[in-house]
Amino acid sequence: MYSKLYLVLLIIFFDVSLLAADKLIINYDYAAFRALENEPDNYIELYFSYPTHSYTMAYSATDNLYSGNIIFEFALDSADKRILTEKWETPVSFDANYLDNIPQDFYGLKRFFLYSGEYKGLFFASDVNGNRNYLDSFRITIEEFADNKIGISSIQIANNIIPKSRASGNEAELFYKNQHYVYPNPQREISADILTLHIYSEIYNATLTDSFEVKYEIRNAKNIIETEYNRTKKSVGNAMVETLSYPIDDLPSGVYTLILQVIGKDTAIEKKIFYVINHNVELGERTYFTEDEQFDLSEFSMMSEERVNLEFAQFEVLANKDEIALWKKLTDLKAKQRFLFKFWYMRNSEIGNSFNDKLFEYRERLKYVNTYFSYAGRENGWNTDRGKVYIKFGPPNHNEEIPGTHLQHPYHTWTYHSIEGGATFIFADMMGLENYKLIHSTHSSYISNYNWQMMINKSF
Repeated sequence: MYSKLYLVLLIIFFDVSLLAADKLIINYDYAAFRALENEPDNYIELYFSYPTHSYTMAYSATDNLYSGNIIFEFALDSADKRILTEKWETPVSFDANYLDNIPQDFYGLKRFFLYSGEYKGLFFASDVNGNRNYLDSFRITIEEFADNKIGISSIQIANNIIPKSRASGNEAELFYKNQHYVYPNPQREISADILTLHIYSEIYNATLTDSFEVKYEIRNAKNIIETEYNRTKKSVGNAMVETLSYPIDDLPSGVYTLILQVIGKDTAIEKKIFYVINHNVELGERTYFTEDEQFDLSEFSMMSEERVNLEFAQFEVLANKDEIALWKKLTDLKAKQRFLFKFWYMRNSEIGNSFNDKLFEYRERLKYVNTYFSYAGRENGWNTDRGKVYIKFGPPNHNEEIPGTHLQHPYHTWTYHSIEGGATFIFADMMGLENYKLIHSTHSSYISNYNWQMMINKSF
């Protein structure tokens, strides 16, 4: 008898800033596939990812290199006996001149086999050059597949799926299986300008019938079908690969359940939760929900610890002192998600309407500053002085851009007519990095330096 793996993940995400952290951020997921006849019941793939700043980099002046390493350990116990230990390292090194261009996230994959049974497990990671660690515990139950019925593997949510026939030659062999390069998405989060749901699964005992129907449903948090897709396939082998890349750019942000059914002589069903963050689509101009319903349907309800911290950091300039003080006291992820939702819920011009005009306006400003004020190859416009002022006050009424010369640094003058009877902000690129720093403002809450013209003088 074959078997299927159900993994209950009790994932703990830790607080981290973009510049430093005291805990590692690790995302992971799994998929279980039917193993070969001469192997244990299940062929398991463990997918994991972690952001660039997980590494503590050590600099070598001799080689002009920054180097880091993370040690991972994945262990399973059955009846209090250790039955599996997977240990590996992920060393990296970068030329110091190109450190800003390293990827924002790293992805990995480990494969192993398991028999039927119940397991307790630990997933541990340690930053070699720093004191940051990650530890998560979980339980695994393996249930048997019937060998005389059609069956489905776990659903793998992927970042991309490339058939071998269309490969460019630059694909990562680590992610190759069954004539496809399947790049994992351990977060199961889909957030990009072009939103596509990439799905990989395997259908077993397909030859029990000449053909079968494959049916996909995507249901929202209220269990309402948002979209569905059906197709009929001929049985060409006992085990068949099933892939789909489906556009979901019309889905608003929220939590969704993918339901995959294979219908032939009998029916097999598999489900997978995934998350959409779509800043281009709102729930609807005149769709009204209760506050709890809006929270459940919102993008905030399924954000990870890392993302909620980033979200607040990006709009902190809009928060008042009490809100900032409250945020600093929050340690529970769900409480932080609720805080973000409440922050925008109370600013909505029409409470109860799922279309939040203030949040929409903020997202547009955030998109603008990340497009035009980012520097050093990063999406960090929101964290620049110009970005923070733009997010808080919007576009200036007047913007004067003075180019640099051999005598002075380039600078921009922004003027707002309606703020404090008229406010001016002076930003200068003092380092030649396209990162304009605020050096003077007439606004009462910002730096005041009436000698700013001396500062932009290169001889100063």
